[in-house]
Amino acid sequence: MKILLQRRSVIYALLVLVILIGLPLRMQNIKLNAYISDDAWWHYRHIEEVLKYGHRLNPDIYEFTTLNRPMTYPPLFHYLVAYSYRLFSRWFSLVRFTHYFNIFEAVLYLLFIYLFSYKFTKDRLFSLIGTLSASVSYGMIIRARAGELMPFVPGDLFALGGILILLYQLEYMVNRAQPAPQHDNKGGHSELQDEKSFLLTLSAGILLGLSLLSWSGGVLIYLPLIPAVFFSLGIARPKLIRKSIGLFVFCLVSILLISFPWYFPLISKYGLNPHSQEMHWFMKDFTVLHQIKPLGLYIMTSGSAIFFLPLVFLNTIYRSLKKEPLDIFLTFWIILGVVATYSGWRGYVAVVPIIAAITMSVGASRTARFLFKERKTNITWVFIFLFLLVGGIGYYISESNISPLDQERLGELRSNIESIRMLQYLRENYPAAITIDHITWVSEDEAVGGLRMVAGQYLEYLPQGASEVFKDVSRFYLSGEEAAYKICKKYNVRLAIFRKHFLQLPQLSILFSPPEIKSDEYIKISRLRPNSLDMRLDFTAKGRETMLFKMINRMQMKNFELIYSSQGKEDPLPQLAVYKVNEPARQ
Repeated sequence: MKILLQRRSVIYALLVLVILIGLPLRMQNIKLNAYISDDAWWHYRHIEEVLKYGHRLNPDIYEFTTLNRPMTYPPLFHYLVAYSYRLFSRWFSLVRFTHYFNIFEAVLYLLFIYLFSYKFTKDRLFSLIGTLSASVSYGMIIRARAGELMPFVPGDLFALGGILILLYQLEYMVNRAQPAPQHDNKGGHSELQDEKSFLLTLSAGILLGLSLLSWSGGVLIYLPLIPAVFFSLGIARPKLIRKSIGLFVFCLVSILLISFPWYFPLISKYGLNPHSQEMHWFMKDFTVLHQIKPLGLYIMTSGSAIFFLPLVFLNTIYRSLKKEPLDIFLTFWIILGVVATYSGWRGYVAVVPIIAAITMSVGASRTARFLFKERKTNITWVFIFLFLLVGGIGYYISESNISPLDQERLGELRSNIESIRMLQYLRENYPAAITIDHITWVSEDEAVGGLRMVAGQYLEYLPQGASEVFKDVSRFYLSGEEAAYKICKKYNVRLAIFRKHFLQLPQLSILFSPPEIKSDEYIKISRLRPNSLDMRLDFTAKGRETMLFKMINRMQMKNFELIYSSQGKEDPLPQLAVYKVNEPARQ
């Protein structure tokens, strides 16, 4: 057994097995042929635009999204997925392709974790332990699985590739670079080393620049690791300090040359905080960092691997004192992950599981080989025990947290069954109608058919003067019947939709975005429980004259006719109500 596990072919076969073990958890939602989050649908829309028009559309602040911000997402992710899809468009729909694209990204995650583990341990066998923990880690699975379509995943992958190259360069310069003999005036050996160092630095800079073009969050997550690499080189080999500074500057310039053509115009126009002034009331407590502090979530998503962090941290500090350059870097990386976790950097929700998986490989390898030294039989049994334990427990924990989405469960899917039925009814009876719907998810596109949404989370129809659409739709729900009717005629609207999930605090806060509308004049909102979306709505006298109140109560009006209503069991409010705009009576 011990001889068998030393063969590279067996190691690589086990690596393939490790990758396959987590695939069932990542592929559960493929059969839904849909996405899990509204963010994923939003990115899907831009990918479709690239395929249709050759570029992304860049609408104004009101045509972009209900968050009313300028287009700040870097472009690479949407173009990368779109042009990759063209290679497979004959065999897959775009939605299905993106599901498989996510699975492919997950495989790359695991390969990088294996390569990082091997870089720190030089131990192929125990590098599999951390890779296995990542394969079945809840935090890693929810990052890259069918149904998710997020730019930070390729952002991670490009950055990890760049950092891995820098670590290879670090090791190369420390172990192989030797000063040229004094009698060698040409310095040929040194020049070759310099050339290789610059090529490696350039390659890393390009990948890290591409990472920023995929996801801007990498600025805080991965860019600090670049000086850490060269800082580690300077500590390990003080004679190389000047060269390390030069290479760091060269790497930084490479990154800027790749990414700055996108970021410079954006920063020049909107500043470092790109959120528009129109949404200042909404964004003032919502930083670009999305700061949160769910320490329990970080621990849960890292799984058992996180318990190796203290052990490895102490070990790397000890080895750092002996000027081991890779351990100096790993010590810095662990410190950065801990600081980021406690300060609430949301991007580390996946990076901490990556660090934890790597430290699990490092900790398992160094502990086993310290305890048993040359007793390879014991090391083999330790590996087998850890492999079964990590795989079994990790898979059980993730499977209990991840289950396929239920299309019959309202609120779980953006395209819930009630909305689909309603949209199918409208498609059959009003196939070309222009519709007002304040909250419309792209996941419902297939059922919408020819319906054109005047507003919503994603605008399907942008009439002339569209920058006022968002305000007008807000006014529609909070206006009386006559004023609402005029708005409908302005945009040739034939249908107006009310949805129950519209009555959640995030949606209501967006509804009251026009500055001239003061919510307290229409509705009093009180939470039923602290930190809950459940609430009590009390309409004022003015509020009871609004279309919102009348649609909730499914009233028949002079200019609007109720044509569709869906009632939940034991629920006084309709799930959905659709009104047709009546044509004026002929004279």
